[in-house]
Amino acid sequence: GSTRAGIGRIAVSALANDALRYGKPLHFLDDVGKYVSSFGEDVGRPFPPGSDFMLNREVTSAKGGGIWAADIWGSYRVQRLDWRGVLQLEIVRHADWFPEGQGPSDLAPDLPPFPSVAAVVEDTTGLVWVFVRVADKRWSTALTVRKPALIERVLEAVPATHDVTDVDAAYDTIVEVFDPIRRVLVAATRVDKLFRFSVAPGRVGHLQLASDGSLIPEILDGAVSPLKRAIYSIYP
Repeated sequence: GSTRAGIGRIAVSALANDALRYGKPLHFLDDVGKYVSSFGEDVGRPFPPGSDFMLNREVTSAKGGGIWAADIWGSYRVQRLDWRGVLQLEIVRHADWFPEGQGPSDLAPDLPPFPSVAAVVEDTTGLVWVFVRVADKRWSTALTVRKPALIERVLEAVPATHDVTDVDAAYDTIVEVFDPIRRVLVAATRVDKLFRFSVAPGRVGHLQLASDGSLIPEILDGAVSPLKRAIYSIYP
């Protein structure tokens, strides 16, 4: 993902393969797309082969400049970094329903995906909203078997693979809202649809499946109205 970070800089989350940037998941680019800096790695945190998923981040703009960055897989952690890439604060959440150290896996009816962060936004009051993708109880009904490639038909031992045909049937979203100053969770709810991306400032996106199979983007401000009203009665 990418977002504006103030003073003519664009923040990008990407895994670069060159020696200077490998292992650094966040980058600042200038207005013409040139690298300004790369940062965001955990010094001393081991990343064994096959665990690059732990470097994946969702990013969004922060009020007053800088960015919010959230780990997508492996841990429930949200960080605020300034326009230089310096860590300003960190929110770490430990929840039974978010197993740590787990990444993406093959899709199967009897193997629901592990939770992952889909989006993070900061609203106009300074509260931070985290949108976590979790498996819907209808998960198994939302999959279809992918037609095997020729090589897979030749190698009969290749297991069947699956595609998600309806993301809202496959996934729910757990929405949690934090007061970043006190680092406390102030509200949470579960929604029977998938919010898939953040749109700064303070907005989140959902793709609506139309009857003809096309996808219609929806941009929502304060994505869950009852939750928003409950929060704003505490934080006007």
